[in-house]
Amino acid sequence: MDILTDYKDLVGKKIVFSHMAQFAEQITLATEDGCVIMATFDYDEMAEESRVRVMYPHSVIQVLERHEWIRNELGRLGIFDIEKYKEEQRIKQEKEKEELRKRQEVKELAEYARLKAKYEK
Repeated sequence: MDILTDYKDLVGKKIVFSHMAQFAEQITLATEDGCVIMATFDYDEMAEESRVRVMYPHSVIQVLERHEWIRNELGRLGIFDIEKYKEEQRIKQEKEKEELRKRQEVKELAEYARLKAKYEK
């Protein structure tokens, strides 16, 4: 389960869900391996030209939380479970914090040893 941030990551994947309503704010695509990508359209001031912008993961989560139908369809198809994704991200963030804490501790111990050697002579 992943949220894609680059449309090029779709190459070689099989799309099994799409939501592109006529007046929708965004388009949603999901692949059979559990990846989701959402994009919006940015218009210039004159509304003559538009540009597609892939949404960041936090924005995708916000959209999924607001749009019950999309969230339920992705869950029903077994493609993407928002609660499971949030839990995976929480665990990943905790692991990153723990690694950072360990690296900081090693760095502090090395600095302590250096200062101890310097000032105890």
